[in-house]
Amino acid sequence: MEPAKCTFDLEVPSVKLPPPIEAKTPVPFSAEGTFTICGRPRDDHHPERVQGTVIYLPAGTYGSKRTLRIRARIEHFDREQYGVTPKNTPGWLASVQQLADVVGTEGTIDVTLFATSPPDGVDGETQQ
Repeated sequence: MEPAKCTFDLEVPSVKLPPPIEAKTPVPFSAEGTFTICGRPRDDHHPERVQGTVIYLPAGTYGSKRTLRIRARIEHFDREQYGVTPKNTPGWLASVQQLADVVGTEGTIDVTLFATSPPDGVDGETQQ
C-alpha cells in the first residue's frame, strides 16, 4: 500500500461525561474505540480501551468557536493484532527489524484532538 493511502483511524461511538461540565476544567473519561490501520481492523474485532480527559473551552478561549480539547491514551496497543509489524512487511529492513528486541509490538498511543462547534444555524439551532 502506498504510504499516502495508509491511514490510522479511530472511531469512538460515544463518550459519556458526568454533568455539569465546567469551562477549562479537565473531565476524565473512559470509552471503547475501534481502530483501522491501513484499512486493517483488529484481527479479533474487539475494541480498544480509550482513557483520557476532555476540556471545554468557551468561544474566545481557543478561537472563535466553542471547542473541546480531547487528550486520550490507549495502553497496551498491540500492532500485531492489526497485521502491521515487520513480519507482515516485505523487504530486507523488515527482516532485520524482526530480529531486534528493540522493535516492540506493544505500546501506548497518545491522541490529542480539538473539536469545534458548528457555525450558528447549521443544525437548525443557534449555538450557545
